[in-house]
Amino acid sequence: MRIIAILFSFVILLFAQEKLIIMHFEGLNPYYYKHQIAHLTLKSITGENGIFRLNSDQNNTLITTSTDDNITYISHISFQLQNKFPTFFATLQDENSTILDEENITPNSSIETLNPPNNFCGVLANELNISQQVLSPYDDKNNIIYWTISSQNGNLNDFNITSLKEAKLYFVEKNNTYEKYSYSGLVPKNKREFDIAYFNLKDNTYKNIKFDVKLRNESVSTQTDIKPINKTNLQLINVALIVILLIYLVLFIYKRKISYIILIILIGLSLWFLNKPKQTIILTQGTKIQILPF
Repeated sequence: MRIIAILFSFVILLFAQEKLIIMHFEGLNPYYYKHQIAHLTLKSITGENGIFRLNSDQNNTLITTSTDDNITYISHISFQLQNKFPTFFATLQDENSTILDEENITPNSSIETLNPPNNFCGVLANELNISQQVLSPYDDKNNIIYWTISSQNGNLNDFNITSLKEAKLYFVEKNNTYEKYSYSGLVPKNKREFDIAYFNLKDNTYKNIKFDVKLRNESVSTQTDIKPINKTNLQLINVALIVILLIYLVLFIYKRKISYIILIILIGLSLWFLNKPKQTIILTQGTKIQILPF
């Protein structure tokens, strides 16, 4: 009888610990790739109304949860996959913040590691586009190239071309899974052709992007002075000097005085000096300058 009582108590205790949260992933792939931007959908069902919260043990995880009936919760989760999947922790609380139940879940998919080719740029995406390629002179040994990269569901932060020196990546815009960046770097003078590979997540294969870039002539500069001038004020000064010059020219025609010729020459020299591009600039040691566009 004593054994039967113990077993009966154990069964009662087991049923008393009924779980109020049930979770499962919908449409989970059997495997994902390391460094891939993963998007998961987690469905959670609670046994009663309450305050439902879902968190992750990885900081780079974005979670958006919605519900229609306060019992069924749909969580859309995005993160960049590293060596392991995040673990997700769900809690259900009442109005007094008392915890009614706690559960955790981890995707049971596997993580695959790629074996990329030498020209791999580090991006895994549904689609990768490279546009607006510009190649310009930089110094005696290098040109500078810059282009725009955009992707759907891609890890553009990892974009890198090993043959480029001093490469920089600049964020442009993001809209849901679409992202756009600008990219720049130094390339040898003789390099014009580029062959870049990325991993296409739709086809599960590497795809190459090839393009040729012509060198752009940038010998003409729109700003020759190290300290820019207010163009509006300069134009007003030019107009005023030209008007004065014309007045002295008319006076010289009627009165034929040499003094008017001297004034005309001085005004002409002033116009030439104000509008002359500066070929030489002297900088004090340690002066900070900025050369556009970088």
